[in-house]
Amino acid sequence: MTDPCAILIIDDNADDREYYRRILNATKDGSYRVAEAEDGESALALLRTERFDCILLDYSLPGRNGLDLLRLIRADHPHLAIIMLTGQGDIDIAVRAIKEKASDYLVKSPDLRERLDPAIMLAVDNAATARKADLSRRYLRQMLEHIPDPIFMKDEQHRWIDGNSAFWALMKGLPATFIGKTDHDLFPAAQADPVRASEQNVFASGQVHVCEEECIDLEGKKHHLITKKGLFHDHEDRTLLVGVMHDITVLKTQQDALATSERTFRLAIENAFNGMALVSPEGRWLKVNKALCQLLGYREIDLLANDIASITHPDDRLREEELLADIWNDEQGMCQFEKRFIHFRGPVITVMQSMSVIRHSDGSPNHLVVQMLDVTEARKIDRMKSEFISTVSHELRTPLTSIRGSLGLMAQPFAAELTPAGRELIEIAGENCERLIAIINDILDIDKIASGKMWFDMELHDAANLVERAVRTNAAYARKFGIAIRCGDLPQGCWLSVDETRFGQVMANLISNAAKFSGTASSIDIAMERIGGHVRISVTDHGEGIAEEFRDRIFGKFAQADSSTARRKEGTGLGLHISRQLIEKMGGQIGFESEVGIGTTFWIDFPQAEPAVLPEPLSTSRA
Repeated sequence: MTDPCAILIIDDNADDREYYRRILNATKDGSYRVAEAEDGESALALLRTERFDCILLDYSLPGRNGLDLLRLIRADHPHLAIIMLTGQGDIDIAVRAIKEKASDYLVKSPDLRERLDPAIMLAVDNAATARKADLSRRYLRQMLEHIPDPIFMKDEQHRWIDGNSAFWALMKGLPATFIGKTDHDLFPAAQADPVRASEQNVFASGQVHVCEEECIDLEGKKHHLITKKGLFHDHEDRTLLVGVMHDITVLKTQQDALATSERTFRLAIENAFNGMALVSPEGRWLKVNKALCQLLGYREIDLLANDIASITHPDDRLREEELLADIWNDEQGMCQFEKRFIHFRGPVITVMQSMSVIRHSDGSPNHLVVQMLDVTEARKIDRMKSEFISTVSHELRTPLTSIRGSLGLMAQPFAAELTPAGRELIEIAGENCERLIAIINDILDIDKIASGKMWFDMELHDAANLVERAVRTNAAYARKFGIAIRCGDLPQGCWLSVDETRFGQVMANLISNAAKFSGTASSIDIAMERIGGHVRISVTDHGEGIAEEFRDRIFGKFAQADSSTARRKEGTGLGLHISRQLIEKMGGQIGFESEVGIGTTFWIDFPQAEPAVLPEPLSTSRA
């Protein structure tokens, strides 16, 4: 059942109010619900407590006229049907009433009986329509404001008529700056002309148009946009254009940066002096540069039709497959190794190959970046150098051995027959002979380490026994310099997996250095301690210490301090370099601490081994 139409009659004349009531009761068969007010104050009070569908408002009221009251009511009830009634029939009053948003204007004439009911129905229907339209507009506005993408609307003259907050924020302006204006009013023709052409196309075709645009906001900042434009009709049946923008400035910047990076990467590959390639996870060549083609002797088209394994030396394929399997799963995803290729013309070439994994955003492998450096000639030279060193060392050691033996014979059986000067000369010759043999041994060790030909007989040893043996072996050498070796209490039960001979070689080097650089009548302190799961052995002298500027290169080849004191000491500058190589090959670390004027401590660290779980001693190579 439909609720009766609620009517509020506002008129100070009781007869007029009764007249309107009789008309309404007669026309609607009593279906109107009618309330009355004789002045504006009582009318406003009723409006605060009751809902009405239509107001019949008399123009002439005590205290204020109907137009003033109309203005007050309309402020709170924008869509309420209000019909202005007057007995004067003044056109000026009618115009003013309509301007104040009266729904209709009627004159109190004899035909009011016939006109009042239709006027009320029309006003109520129009008010309901206006309410629905306003509600739709508010819903639309809320929806637009909650959409993060900028949205705008234009009329057929290409003037802005509305937009959401995201649009004004993008353009860095207020609505008042844009409403009623076109692109040409605010922006240069270079920006406005393409926009106008795009919009004209939409108006002419009626089709949705999607385009990529560049837009400069009011602050001069450039934006890259994807804009979707289409037509719709508003409540006034106007044809309007709506545009939805998606700001792709960040994406465009990233794309440009990626394109620049890819172009730079491509040029770097193409112009690289070394051979470079991109290789798929399946091992196929994806891209190769000119240097790689020249290195391997193949044309680019031939390489791209094959995989990397097809020209790899058969003896190196399995090793490369194992390395590849490791780096695909490794977080760092890179490795470097030496391998051989079969050149197009047949000979075997040796390269130093570096591989790095490039991954997709999800972490899956995309491709490998492969770099190759031809080391074929370098390896030939290395072999020649090793052969030369071996030959020279052999040729030197053979006569030196004879000389040492001869000097020994002269120094012992014939010592009594020699003058003091003669004995001194033989001693000097013997010492220099030993120095030459030591130098040759150092050079041979350096070559063996560099070529990977030095073998390590790794066995389980008690660390305390190793240290005590090193002290006994080197005590006589230290006494030559007037130095005593002091060895503190050594922890028992510390086991190391080392090569005993190489360990002794390192200890001899550290003790001899300490002896040479300690003051006369000084001492060398040997200590051992457990640090976590490691065993640390230290050799401390009380000499002049190591200068700050020399510390970074102390483990380098032929490293010797520049001080006059250091230069008076015997040595090649190879001992610490060899010691570091030996310690690291056996799985340990070496380092030092020094204070100028106080002394220096060299230490070596090894992981502590557990004899209960270790296998029987074995021989292995850690080249």
